[in-house]
Amino acid sequence: MYKRIVLHIPHAAIGGLNDAGYSDSRLLFEQVRKWTDWYTDYLFDQHKQGVVSVKSIFSRFVVDCERLINDPLEAQGQGILYTDYDGNTRMLNEDERTRLMAYYTQHHDRLRSELKQGSLLIDCHSFPSELADVDICIGYNEDWSKPDDTTLMLVRDKFIADDYRVAFNIPYSNSISPKTTFTYPSLMIEVNKRCYMDEDTMRLTPKADKLRNTINDIYTMLLND
Repeated sequence: MYKRIVLHIPHAAIGGLNDAGYSDSRLLFEQVRKWTDWYTDYLFDQHKQGVVSVKSIFSRFVVDCERLINDPLEAQGQGILYTDYDGNTRMLNEDERTRLMAYYTQHHDRLRSELKQGSLLIDCHSFPSELADVDICIGYNEDWSKPDDTTLMLVRDKFIADDYRVAFNIPYSNSISPKTTFTYPSLMIEVNKRCYMDEDTMRLTPKADKLRNTINDIYTMLLND
């Protein structure tokens, strides 16, 4: 179906946290623990032919490469550069802002450069198990980037066949879709952390390899249908 799959993995890393500038380091530790998309680079980035990945090297609490310029979440301090995350405030000087925004721009330039005509963009995330009973959330935009029904059903049906509970746009909706000179479909896959890790010990469980294999099978079907 597709000539190329481009993976966007923005929230798996924890780089830059030591000097991130937050007011409460203990609270930051808990927030990072809960909201980092742990191991999504392992689950999704499998070095498969026809699949390329663009990953942030920074924690989302340093620079969130999933956010948009003039993101609505900026109003509550959770835009590209968080300044207030549930009461944990952050001070950034102008040099730090400039440096981090330069990285954000570089990241999105890399993402655009990997997208070609005939590509499918997959936005790769995870979510804490307390947020929803579903195992897999498939998200998309209601605009030019929405994948066709064949793609959506193929991905959904493969997860269901492998005994995962699937929902569209629950608990999260939409998928990143940077503008290019051509159109392409964008699909978000959010996996429930309970499906691959122990949220107390933060370690992978044996279930991770099953999920990784399912994702690999989806790539194969999308590339070779």
